[in-house]
Amino acid sequence: MTLPASELAAENNRLAIKALLEGPNPEEALAYYLKALGHEPGSSTLHYNIGVLYDEFLDDPKEAGSYFKKAIGLKPDYADAHMALCELLMEEGNFEEALKHAQLAERSAPMDGRNLNNLGCLAVKMEADYEKAASYFEQAALSNPDNSVAFANLADAFIHLGESEQAAAAYEEALRLEPDNGIYCFHYAQIQKLHFMDYFEAEKYYLKAIRLSPKELAPYRALRNLYAYELSDDQKGAEVLEAASKLFPDEVGLLLEIAGIYDYQLGDYEKARDYYEKAVELDSENLGAWSALGVVCAEMLKDHERGHEAYLRVLELKPDDLHGHLNLGHLYFYRFGQPGLAKEHYEKAVALMKGTPDEGVYGGEIYLSLGILAEQFLKNRNQAIDLYEKAIELGEEEIAKRRLISLYGQDSRVH
Repeated sequence: MTLPASELAAENNRLAIKALLEGPNPEEALAYYLKALGHEPGSSTLHYNIGVLYDEFLDDPKEAGSYFKKAIGLKPDYADAHMALCELLMEEGNFEEALKHAQLAERSAPMDGRNLNNLGCLAVKMEADYEKAASYFEQAALSNPDNSVAFANLADAFIHLGESEQAAAAYEEALRLEPDNGIYCFHYAQIQKLHFMDYFEAEKYYLKAIRLSPKELAPYRALRNLYAYELSDDQKGAEVLEAASKLFPDEVGLLLEIAGIYDYQLGDYEKARDYYEKAVELDSENLGAWSALGVVCAEMLKDHERGHEAYLRVLELKPDDLHGHLNLGHLYFYRFGQPGLAKEHYEKAVALMKGTPDEGVYGGEIYLSLGILAEQFLKNRNQAIDLYEKAIELGEEEIAKRRLISLYGQDSRVH
């Protein structure tokens, strides 16, 4: 005896749901859904279920949208299908169409928490109207008090409205409902840090956010900033980012942050060098990383050869880099004893900084070095005097004045 089509459809629908609950096995579920649809092609529910399958399990929003539209075509007041399609359209950035579907859902389900939440999101995205959004989110939370998303969105709206205490209370409710949500923990920590200055509570929730969502970089950086700027513990800040770098080994910006902490805050130049080296290994065209590597090697670790290689790489990448010419000039003059090459790079640096704000920053040291070079190697006393005077004008007073006094003292006309 052949079962009626409606019963065959219901049985295949049941088997599809079972495949999702027990596996999940979305491909098997899709096969059952399509069989069910073959028996009952006019079922809006089956079209909606297939849309959910494509959206949530098969990561195919285009197919999902197609089935949601078919469900709506079969049942124009299908609120759930309108809401699902609204959410897909929001993800695409098509807010005008999304709003149309949210409004259609509102007609048949005016107090549905999911749709109220969607309307609140659209108020933010389309109008940046946080008061209107907060009203929708509050209604969504009242309609569905077990929905943590509504409370989290309400908290974000309160933050934009400057209502810190209400924002904290909303996030506390979201966390009560979903205590192991790393995103909620992160945002609650942000509120504690930025609005209540409760740094130890912030630390607690940043650490929890990292534990729950270790592949999210934002909590690591926020915790590092907390240690650096509020708790004055740069070592802990470095350790937090080092932990992150193990999970994000190819994140060059993260490596440079760690290098910068060891370089400028902790004075551990060997560790700084190691992280700069990792950065240039991953990104061989990173000008800033090569420049910093050159300085830490040449100036701090006295590894002049590696510093020289790094500075040359800087000029390979950017031939008119002021710092590259300045640093090479110093290295050739003071470390390698090659005044000719030093002069060449100093003069290029002078040409690059002339008439720019950099002249006031670097001009003094460049003219001082050129003056010493003119005096000691070129034996050009008058040129040296002119250069020392320029150095004094630009701030290098003490050394340049001593050199000038020494030169004037050699003049037989001076008594």
